[in-house]
Amino acid sequence: MQAPAPERLIENGHPDRGNWSRMLLTAKYADHTPLYRQAQIYARQGVTLDRSTLADWVGRAAMCGPTLL
Repeated sequence: MQAPAPERLIENGHPDRGNWSRMLLTAKYADHTPLYRQAQIYARQGVTLDRSTLADWVGRAAMCGPTLL
């Protein structure tokens, strides 16, 4: 038996609440890392993410409000 998968904030998407709050939003707002630099960091780790995708995720996170964290 397997536990249910965590809820996704984007239907059929990869990021979950933990990804957004820890990596994307903390880096953007607490660490002041712009999205283009975050995209470069992900690229060094072998993950290709466009800045537009990251910007979309930030916008979707804003729509979730405090329930995200």
